[in-house]
Amino acid sequence: MRLVFAGTPDPAVPSLRALLDSPRHEVVAVVTRPDAPAGRGRKLVRSPVGTLADEAGVPVLTPARPSEPEFLARLAELAPDCCPVVAYGALVPRKALDVPRHGWVNLHFSLLPAWRGAAPVQAALRHGDEITGASTFRLDEGVDTGPVFGVVTEDVRPTDTAGDLLGRLAESGARLLVATLDGIEDGTVEARPQPADGVSHAPKVTTADARVDWTAPPVAIDRLVRSVTPEPGAWPTFREERLGLGPVTRADDAPALAPGELRAEKRRVLVGTAGAPVQLGEVRPVGKRPMPAADWARGVRIAAGERLSRAQDDIVARGWAIEFRLNAEDPTRGFLPSPGKVGTVELPAGPWVRVDTWLESGATVPPFYDSLLAKVVVWGEDRDSAIRRSRRALAEFTVEGVPTTAGLHTEILDQEWFGAGEFHTGALEQWLSEREEPA
Repeated sequence: MRLVFAGTPDPAVPSLRALLDSPRHEVVAVVTRPDAPAGRGRKLVRSPVGTLADEAGVPVLTPARPSEPEFLARLAELAPDCCPVVAYGALVPRKALDVPRHGWVNLHFSLLPAWRGAAPVQAALRHGDEITGASTFRLDEGVDTGPVFGVVTEDVRPTDTAGDLLGRLAESGARLLVATLDGIEDGTVEARPQPADGVSHAPKVTTADARVDWTAPPVAIDRLVRSVTPEPGAWPTFREERLGLGPVTRADDAPALAPGELRAEKRRVLVGTAGAPVQLGEVRPVGKRPMPAADWARGVRIAAGERLSRAQDDIVARGWAIEFRLNAEDPTRGFLPSPGKVGTVELPAGPWVRVDTWLESGATVPPFYDSLLAKVVVWGEDRDSAIRRSRRALAEFTVEGVPTTAGLHTEILDQEWFGAGEFHTGALEQWLSEREEPA
């Protein structure tokens, strides 16, 4: 069959190589994500799939979006019989899905319908799955929801990292993809709808997701660290700097330690958890290469009682920062005055919410104020939900311990999205300080 292959990262390379080597199929073009800046020089670098295609002399298409008219026209000109896709990295629109007569066949690294989404291997490790695998299915407009052609299984080993497991699945999955395409050409395979039961989701893993919570049990910490190795990499903070961690091992023979507490011995470094301590393997201080934890500990000279931390106010997350003006319904019963910032509101259920306020004068009856400027920070991706949670927080708001009993009319003045890796103390403090306290 004439094939147009779509893929981008290293795990897609074995599939492209297997199809290039197949005597039954012809790869007439490759679609991959545009060249991206990488390294200290931030030079544009071709994707691993694009690099292999260049070496094989196969034309490479790099649309910013596969919905671009130029790309759709070029795809139609190529007239593929089928488009195999492995970790391409963009949603394929209906107009593109309809071009090949056999559709687009996706290789996904889970046993569908389990772990639909961007990070199935990481999810399988984090949740302690003993068996996982890969599936081929016909791509549709949903997220990994199309009918399945075939599967291959893979045992999860006790020490597997995401890199280890994904490497094996990339190879076995490549063989499955070739067999699926052979069967489509022969008419010997049939795609069957995914069952309604057993659906689970595996969203993209962020830097925030990789931060270690030492109040968790050691088995959970072990699974987390392995699931984010090598990317994005597990980390806590030590002396207010991020410390990268490699896989850890349980140390049942070690003395009890408080969660996060460090203990440096001659040949090992231990950290307390909610259960038995764990032994650190490799660590990576900021700006340095990975090193054995014992070597790192000798260099930093860990003091008694020092900890690896996870401070709530320094967490890297995603969320909305929203600025409100709170207007009193009755200016004569306005807000009590306050010298500046006013505490934190913690909602009983839901993400952490922070409220900072600046008072504006103008009330007709001193010493009250008729309005407040409030900046609210809310974890979470949904804007409308963030606004609702913000207003709930403001409804519970107090100034110097006195409830704001006057009716509130909230008006949104500004809003800003903080993505993963940006939503941390420094960025928040800068945002919160952009409006000076009125004189």
